[in-house]
Amino acid sequence: MNFAKMCEEANEIIQDASYIDKIGGYINEAFLQAAGQVNLPDLKRLGTLNTIPDQMFASLRGISGGFNGRIAVIVGNLDIQVFEDLDAMLNEISFYDRDTTEVGPVEFLALEGHTLWYFPSPATPQSIMAILYGNPLVLSLDEDIPTAFPDTVHFNIGVHGACYFVFDQIEDGIEEAKVNTASHYALFQKGITDLMEWVGKNKKHNITSIMNV
Repeated sequence: MNFAKMCEEANEIIQDASYIDKIGGYINEAFLQAAGQVNLPDLKRLGTLNTIPDQMFASLRGISGGFNGRIAVIVGNLDIQVFEDLDAMLNEISFYDRDTTEVGPVEFLALEGHTLWYFPSPATPQSIMAILYGNPLVLSLDEDIPTAFPDTVHFNIGVHGACYFVFDQIEDGIEEAKVNTASHYALFQKGITDLMEWVGKNKKHNITSIMNV
């Protein structure tokens, strides 16, 4: 399903002209959230993360021509812990009463946008191999299609995901049950569940094919 069709379907469900110009952003947010929960094969990258002496961060723009996403697995080093963001990493440092100026091999990593945060800071550059999952491409043109996702989940993730975000705002503060919000959230989550199952089946198929050869 292309971007224009998803916007049309979502607007048809919502029936609120004040959200027409915002629907596209919510559709992109829905696919972004789904990609953050599922390891999509088309978004998988292998990159080398290089630290810089005397600082706790480095840019990842040199990886695969630029990178924006999340770290999934550190390859070959089980001693490095990956945090969901910088705040979580700093909380861990503070919990153990450690100094952020500490020097030594990397123990903690956090990725935010194009910036890799690490602790401690190695005295000499340290290369860290990692499996990364990039963010899906932002849909902007009418004919754009979220190609990293199978067609079978486009409606539930893109359309119902956007509707969930909108109705969550429309129904905010009402005393009754947020019926529309709950309904579209359930369908959005079903899309993510179906996406997980699709990835799992795809992996099994690939393994079988290789073994048969």
